[in-house]
Amino acid sequence: MSSSSWRALWRRLRSRLVPPVTAALLFLVRLLGWRGAQRVGAWLGKLAWPLARRDRRRVLEHLAIAWPEMPERERQRLGRACFAHFGTMLFECLYLLRAEWSGVQRRVRIEGWEAIESLRAAGR
Repeated sequence: MSSSSWRALWRRLRSRLVPPVTAALLFLVRLLGWRGAQRVGAWLGKLAWPLARRDRRRVLEHLAIAWPEMPERERQRLGRACFAHFGTMLFECLYLLRAEWSGVQRRVRIEGWEAIESLRAAGR
């Protein structure tokens, strides 16, 4: 099988897997609660660091561009922390998707909403 055939097969498989995996994750975060979802998200982000070769390489390249003077070991540490943070954010967002509005308001602070309201009032 050629690499383009494998890619096409992977895209079809991925498009079929995303909805049930998302549903399972939504169910899981409700069982875990807010703090549990944050901990599991961070853990999965840390787990993704050694597994996501392409993304890990890209993160390290970008950190090297942003901070060329930073030692490689420190860029590795920062990259791993970013992956953990993104895992945490993913699970927080999944949790908030199913939360009541009052629960969202307790956990999310919106700054600058007045600017959005004034733009909307101006038809923008």
